[in-house]
Parts: sequence; structure tokens; C-alpha cells
Amino acid sequence: MLALLFAAAALANGDLSHLWITARAVDRLPPGELRDLVADPTHADMLWNGALFPDGGYAVNDGYGEAAHWEPFQRRYAAWIRATYGPPPYQGEAAEHAAFLLGMASHGMADQVFDALYMERARYEDAASDWENDSMDEATDAAFAAQVGEQDYGELWVPEALMAELMAEAGHEVDADTIHTGQVLVRVAAQWAWNAGSQPEVLADYLRRFPWATRHQLDPAARGTPLDEAEAVVRYWQALWRALEEPAQDRGEVLWTWPGEGGLVPSAAADDPRSRMAVVFSRGLLDPDLEEAGITVACDAPVAVEPRLFYGNDSHVLLVAPTEGWPPPQVCTLTLPGDLPFSDPATVPDPEPFSLTFESGPLPAAGCAARSGDASPMLALLGLLGLRRRRAKTW
Repeated sequence: MLALLFAAAALANGDLSHLWITARAVDRLPPGELRDLVADPTHADMLWNGALFPDGGYAVNDGYGEAAHWEPFQRRYAAWIRATYGPPPYQGEAAEHAAFLLGMASHGMADQVFDALYMERARYEDAASDWENDSMDEATDAAFAAQVGEQDYGELWVPEALMAELMAEAGHEVDADTIHTGQVLVRVAAQWAWNAGSQPEVLADYLRRFPWATRHQLDPAARGTPLDEAEAVVRYWQALWRALEEPAQDRGEVLWTWPGEGGLVPSAAADDPRSRMAVVFSRGLLDPDLEEAGITVACDAPVAVEPRLFYGNDSHVLLVAPTEGWPPPQVCTLTLPGDLPFSDPATVPDPEPFSLTFESGPLPAAGCAARSGDASPMLALLGLLGLRRRRAKTW
């Protein structure tokens, strides 16, 4: 049933994963007005439904789902909130809309980080999997459910009339009833993942289909995992909150990088996803203008690199890969200009260039890079599942 409903959403986080990522982002926020809003139990239904909302369009085969994943629509909603209620702090109805928006923003940012980093690594490690006919997001969501347990998704709450109105302003016609139906159906996906992860035979089949992707979602040595996604979401929420407070603070800033300062980038082949650096921005960029943007990498000598946005215009994840592989072990510096081509011309660029020092080096030893021959993660998951099955709901 899920494969039929969500066939168009086959390459991203599953919906139970989105709920977990959003909850972890709440936990990681520092004290303040933003944390007070998303941690308030009275806003939980709005936050969880917002985190599921973008996939609802896939459930009813309507383009509102794709639009809801991306910054232009999310910023349109943010502008409506600010025009209607003013800047934060928010209470009552204003807080409900803000929580729904932040859930939606969590979904969009998480998918970009996951797809650009974790999914691309999975395509490399699970190259023998049937990517055309099997759904990686179903497999990883079921496996993740077995690891982290059932996630709360609250009571149904969706401002369908407002969403339909804002979609129409953005150029997509959809009626409120369709949006309501999509939200009802997408909530099924989160419960489905828990149900699938609670059945050993179903889980074992998903582990077999995508052996690497289903094993490393909580591996701190992997990248683009739900752990990384939660960190990117925290920083994205903070940037979005600053923009709600005062549009002049809406800078195109670096939120998160892989590697971090002083980290290691393997000297792998140019087409190996492990050789790609990643920079996550607070605002979407324009892909065609990146080649002339002045993005450079210097080691002992300049290194030719290819910068690209993983999902093209409006996406936030910039990948930087060497055209012929990184040099032998040495210290290098990535430099990005402050005036990168942001898709919204009103974005305030950072006044100073951004630089990141890293090391090129040999590929890491087997561990995080383990492939399908290592059965121990499967056994660990199934063992964990055995402790949880009595908690599963009837389905």
C-alpha cells in the first residue's frame, strides 16, 4: 500500500525518520524563544504535522507536495506569518502556524542533506541493489523504526485552506480537500514504518535489499545521517527565526559543512561520493552561476574543483568535488566568496569570504565503509527488535 501511495517519494527520508529528526532538533536547540515555541506541548500537533506535510502531496499525486519541500513556498508561508502576526515571539494561533512552518522547514532541509550525502553514499555502497524497482526510503524508514522506536505524530492538524491559497499564489492550483486528504494519508506512512520495522521477516527483507543504507543511519562515522540532519535543521531553524524577527538579518550564511574544520576528506576517485565536500547554506542558491562564483581549493597548489548544487536552483546543499581526485595527504583550504548567487536577490550576503581548512588523506579503514558481507548489524537490529515487538500496535 505504501509503495503505491508514495511512489513519487522514493528517494528521501521516510516519514517516521522526519519525526525523529524534528524531535532531535528540538532537543538540540539552545534555550530561548524558538525552543520555547517548538518544545511547548500545545504546539506539538502542529510541529509533527508540519514535518509530515510535504509528503502529503505525493500520497494524492499532487504537485503541492513537491512545492512544500522547497524554500520558495516555505518563505511565502513565513512572509504570511510575519505580515499577519508580526515578528516573534508568537502565542496562540500565530505560534501554531510558526510550529507548522518549522516542521515543514525541517522536512525540506533534512531531505536535502540526506539525499546529497547519505543517499549518494548508499548508491555507491549498495550499487548492486535494485534502485529502479525498490524504494530505499521505505527500507531505511523501516530499519530506522526498529532502531529508534515508534514516533509521536500527534493529532491531525493542517491549515488546508491557507495552504491552498498560498499554493495558488505560488502558481499551483489545489483545493483544500485534496490537501486535507494528503495529510490524512501521510500520517499512515509514519505508522506503517513502525509496523514494518516490528515484523522481523519484513525488516530482514528490507535489510537485504539495501544492506548498507539500512545499517548506518545512526553511525557517527557516516555522513548525512539523521544525526547530521538534526544538526542542520537546528541551524536552519535559527536562521529562519532570525528572518522572522527582522528580514534584514536574513543572511546567506553557512550552516553546516562536511567535513568540519580540520577534518579529513578521503583521497578517493573523483566519482567516489566520499571525495565530495558539502556546504549547507541558510538560503537556496542558483546552480548555473556557481562556476563563475570564485569557489577555490588550494593545497600545496590549486586544485581544480567542480561545485554544484545537488538539487539545482533553490537547493541549499553545495557539493565541491575535485575534477581528478584530491592530492596525496596534505592540508588544504576551501574558500567561498561572500557574494554567492543566492536565488532570492534580497538575501544579504556575508561580508567576508568563508574558508574551511581540511586534510586530504587515505580512505578510512573498513568499518563505516563495511558492505553487505558484514551481517552483524542485521543481527543487532533483529535482536533489538525482539525487545520491542510487544510494544507494537495492532495494525
